[in-house]
Amino acid sequence: MNSELAHKVLNFRNITVKAVMRASEFNQIGKLPKYFRAADCVPIHQHDLEMWPGYLTQTRLCANDIFLNVDTSARFIQKQTVLDFIRQMIGMGRSKDQISKIFDSSNQDTARKTIITTYNTKSYQVDGLDWTQSPRTHVFEAPHKKDKTKVVRMSMIDYLKEHYGVTLADPNQPLLFVNFRDKRHYYPPECCRDASLPENFTSDSRKMKDLQDFKISDPTKRMDRICALISKIMNSGEF
Repeated sequence: MNSELAHKVLNFRNITVKAVMRASEFNQIGKLPKYFRAADCVPIHQHDLEMWPGYLTQTRLCANDIFLNVDTSARFIQKQTVLDFIRQMIGMGRSKDQISKIFDSSNQDTARKTIITTYNTKSYQVDGLDWTQSPRTHVFEAPHKKDKTKVVRMSMIDYLKEHYGVTLADPNQPLLFVNFRDKRHYYPPECCRDASLPENFTSDSRKMKDLQDFKISDPTKRMDRICALISKIMNSGEF
C-alpha cells in the first residue's frame, strides 16, 4: 500500500470510528481521539467532580495493513460551572483583567481551558473571556428550529431557550469565546464546565490518591470495555 493510499484509508477509518462513537452518544474531548459519554459519569462528591469513562481510539498502519488501537480512558470534569468559578474569583478580589488572563489562550502561564457545554455536551478549547458581550446583547444568525434552510437573527438567550429549552439565570454574564475559521463563537459560562482538574489539585497527593479508585485500571474491566466497543464498531455496518 503506497503512502498516499494509506493516508486516505487511515483518514477514512478515523472518520468512521468518530461517526460510530457519535452515534453512541460519545463526544470527543480535546484534540486527541478520546471519546466520553456524559450518561456514564460517576460523581465524586468529596471533590465536586465527575469521572467520565471513555475510550482512546487510533487507527494505525502496521505490517502493510490497517489496525485499530483501542484503550480505556477517564476524564475528570468539574461539577461547578465556569460562571461559578468566575464569581469565586470576583469574591476573592480578582480584577476582570486577572480573570481574563486565566481564559486567554495566548497566556503562556496557564494551560488552555477546555470546556464542555451542559446543553449538548460538546467540548471546546477556549480562546478568551469577553466582558463586553453578554447573552442579552449578543445577537447572531442561527438556523430556524423547524426549517433548517432558513436563517434567523436571535439573541443567545432566545437561541438557548428555543433550541435547548435552557433559561439563563444571569442574562448579563460575560461570554467565553472560541476562534474558529476566522470567526468568533460565544458561549455562556453558566452553561459551561471545566473539563480539567481544579488549579493545584494535582499537587495534592491525598486528592490524587482519591481519584485512583475512579480510574479504570482493573485489567479485566478494561478488556471487557474494549471488547464491548470493538463489537459495537464491527456491528455498526461501517467497517
